[in-house]
Amino acid sequence: MTTLLAYVWQRRWCFFSGTILTLVGLPLLHPFVRQALFGPTIDDIPWCVWEDAVRYRAHPERAEGSWLQRTLIKAGWIKAQRPPDAQLSTPAAIPVLLHLAEDRDPLVRRVALRHLQWQRVPDIEKVLPVFRAHLQDSDPHCRLIAAAGTFQITSDPEMAKVALAFLSDPDSDIRRDVAYILEAVAPQDVDLFGPLATLADDPDYAVRCHAVFAQRHFGKRGVPILRKAMRDPRPATRVWAIQTAAQLGKDAAELIPDLLALQNDPNASVPQVNINAVLTLIDPEAFPVAPKADP
Repeated sequence: MTTLLAYVWQRRWCFFSGTILTLVGLPLLHPFVRQALFGPTIDDIPWCVWEDAVRYRAHPERAEGSWLQRTLIKAGWIKAQRPPDAQLSTPAAIPVLLHLAEDRDPLVRRVALRHLQWQRVPDIEKVLPVFRAHLQDSDPHCRLIAAAGTFQITSDPEMAKVALAFLSDPDSDIRRDVAYILEAVAPQDVDLFGPLATLADDPDYAVRCHAVFAQRHFGKRGVPILRKAMRDPRPATRVWAIQTAAQLGKDAAELIPDLLALQNDPNASVPQVNINAVLTLIDPEAFPVAPKADP
């Protein structure tokens, strides 16, 4: 034992140096520490934190951050903020989103593609090829998000065909994306009236709202659908029906009795739509604009 202690003492500087190097070097093996100190970063936030922000939105059940990351932040040694949803939908996040759009996890791909779709000023040269590539994605959600993103950039009516393949899907979230795409393409394709009329009877109220609002593109053909929507049990659907009737103008004349009845709707959000203004848009002679009271 004495010999061992003497050996350690003689080489104490090597021992202490090795210990310090180990304590300093081991944390650098973690990407959070390494990127926080040396990059890459986006808006001074390590790249891996941006990635984690997307992954945690795909899997919210997982704890946020590794134990090392949480420990270093609590100790005050390294400061990092997780980018909020608003930042993920800005051009700064595009490199991370493009990278994660090719992730093996379909849930991660969905989040990345959705945020690319929401980009305010998309980098078309980089984003559009990614959307087009995912039109053949094995995940239906990713395929529909890619179709919506492609249409937003190109206005290509062929994207309706991607959506129509999932018209009767049992997943209501998928049918919502279908309705969103068909509503967007409807001005270019009158043949979408039939599928949208089907979706107007969907069990999911959000799907119904999209389908009802799309009737503004079909003139008098949409009147029966709007009449039924004005009696929908969900107030939101009734509101969308009223707003759609306003856009139909004179073509919605048959709905005047229904609109008058909705002025006494038991849900306060329905009369607040200003049904009188809608009636004026439909028939300005029968429902003229009320004169302004003298001050």
